[in-house]
Formats: sequence, structure tokens, C-alpha cells
Amino acid sequence: MQGRCHAGSPTAVGERTAKALADFGAARRDAAVEAGDPVARPSERRPGSRRRARS
Repeated sequence: MQGRCHAGSPTAVGERTAKALADFGAARRDAAVEAGDPVARPSERRPGSRRRARS
């Protein structure tokens, strides 16, 4: 088994990553709320709000 480490930790790497991403998202959401910005998921944002590249 090449490239694998069997020295385990009590918390799986995926769980730590998920927790870190959740904390990051919560902090961004809280900052947006405090700034008075609308909070929307990426799927709820209007696609026309992005700048379009000129050709």
C-alpha cells in the first residue's frame, strides 16, 4: 500500500475539512449580514450579475 499512512488520528481528515469549510462559510455569512449585504447561495444568484468578457 504505497502512499497511505496508517497512523490514525481520532478525527478523520474529511471531518476536519468539513468542519473548517462550515466555519469559513458561517464566518462569511455573518460578515455579509453585518455589512448589510444580501446573503444568497451561489445557485440563487442571478447569472447576469457577472461581468461578461468582451470578444
